[in-house]
Amino acid sequence: MLKSLGMLEQVLALGEPFTHFDLRRSSGQLISAVSLKGFSTPAVCIHRADLHGALRHPLPPACLEANRRLVSFSQDDGGVVARFAGGHEVAGIGLIGADGINSVVRSQLHGAAAPLYQGYCIWRGIAPETAGVLRGRISESWGYGQRFGVMPWDGDASAGMPRATHHLRSRIPRKGTSRRSRECSAGGMIRSPR
Repeated sequence: MLKSLGMLEQVLALGEPFTHFDLRRSSGQLISAVSLKGFSTPAVCIHRADLHGALRHPLPPACLEANRRLVSFSQDDGGVVARFAGGHEVAGIGLIGADGINSVVRSQLHGAAAPLYQGYCIWRGIAPETAGVLRGRISESWGYGQRFGVMPWDGDASAGMPRATHHLRSRIPRKGTSRRSRECSAGGMIRSPR
């Protein structure tokens, strides 16, 4: 999509391209290394705000309207029409359904269904560049009931954000635990390295 919009190079310049996904045990032992080379579009780790900025930058200011709630859309050979609460409509040649966990676009295409809780609780954070993190590789380490992911990221020197590492951590509760004990508690999961 970014390539067809002529924006791929700008996004790649703002992000950190990666060519491999490593799956590891909690000890750090490699389980599997998957090459992401050979695809027509490279994989990239980019901060969400940077991606939003890159997508907004070429648009005229009047083109972006905030605080609209999509209620439905229709499509024919002439394009697509998005309908919003309050009766506002917008016609275009395409529609990107990036409207969140309760997606109206997904519901209309595939049927409405409530999100199904899978037991994951995720924290995202940015830390200074960490020793041992391999540039160009993302990884996920699996331990008993936990996962920990690392994605190198180039940062934004102009905003005072140096090279950094995105850390993702999730907890998978054991079957048979009560819903109350499955609720996420950041204080019990995230610890400072010593």
